[in-house]
Amino acid sequence: MNMRLLSATTILFSAVVLFPSIGLSQSSAAFEQGFTQQESSNNIAKTEYFVAQSIIRNPCPFGGSIAGDNCQLQAFGNGVVFPGVKYWVDANPKWPGIYYKGIQDKCPYGGTRAGVENCQLMKLNGKLTEGVRYWVDANPDWPGLYYRQPQKPQ
Repeated sequence: MNMRLLSATTILFSAVVLFPSIGLSQSSAAFEQGFTQQESSNNIAKTEYFVAQSIIRNPCPFGGSIAGDNCQLQAFGNGVVFPGVKYWVDANPKWPGIYYKGIQDKCPYGGTRAGVENCQLMKLNGKLTEGVRYWVDANPDWPGLYYRQPQKPQ
């Protein structure tokens, strides 16, 4: 299971419903002591607390890796995207993917026809989350699919 794709609701459900016997003060103390102790009955609670903390602290909750203030969901090799082409990302689960406007009924930058005027560069089934603003960076120095890291509470 990809732990990065779990939502805050899943985390809260897991903490409250699945592990009600884990007291926050006990778990905090166990986490602060670290995981170098020998196996004990508390190791399960320690591990569950550690996993929950790393999910909460994940700056890229919709997958990918940190790229400055952004998250790079997918890197592209040379020749996948081209500077000067306007790409857009559609997260609708019916047709998730990266698109650009076709030229004279053709897809000169790769992909396949999608609708009357568009080309779908690539399908992204199961990789996108509706409501997240994605974009394609075609700069040859860091081509890829990105989204903004969610703001952390102050």
